[in-house]
Amino acid sequence: MLILAIDTSTEQAGLALAEGGAPRAEWTWTAAGNHSQHLDTLLRSMLMVEGIEARAIDAIVAASGPGSFSGLRVGVSFAKGLALALGIPLVGISTLDLVAFCGLRNGSDVLATIPAGREQLYAGQYRGDEQHLERTREYAILSPSEAAALVNSHTILAGPGAPAVAEELVRQGRPARLESAVWRLRRPGLLAELGSRQLVNGVEDQLHTLEPLYLRRSAAEEKRMAGQDRSQV
Repeated sequence: MLILAIDTSTEQAGLALAEGGAPRAEWTWTAAGNHSQHLDTLLRSMLMVEGIEARAIDAIVAASGPGSFSGLRVGVSFAKGLALALGIPLVGISTLDLVAFCGLRNGSDVLATIPAGREQLYAGQYRGDEQHLERTREYAILSPSEAAALVNSHTILAGPGAPAVAEELVRQGRPARLESAVWRLRRPGLLAELGSRQLVNGVEDQLHTLEPLYLRRSAAEEKRMAGQDRSQV
């Protein structure tokens, strides 16, 4: 099975091709909010370099968030459109799950975090190993101090929000097990692996049901709702 993985959850983006459970190609880049300008072009380039036609892809895996509102909309919409055009299944994997899976190389207790703006973090707490990943708490939006309260001496801080948690721990005089910066680069090849496991386990095609996981309303939505509330006073 040839799987295409797509991740545009944050300013970092990635594409990967995996075949038969082994990575075939893996590209990551910093898009800085311009995912829509890069995604199609870079996918075409990847397929050309690998000598693969799009119709050879058997399934698509998309990072579903939380993360950037615009980035998630671009990635999930692109994945849906391509899956529909090719008539192949689509599955979504939480970006926090992907961050945690990347962090498992450093320990079995992982706090995965992604900046959420407003000095807050999207967070998920996990335990496991490379064969089994278990989320032990609901996804949440936390301040760095609230995230630090979840950390014990064995916790690995993973993801782009990890430095903020580490800084809070240092401020409290507590040790921080922070994964190195090079490992904080999300690997789309690992996204393909997580998606492959879902497909092997018989997860249903999510082409018509997959939606970005936002956890909160966008700033525009909150502004609009605030305006509605004032108009009703």
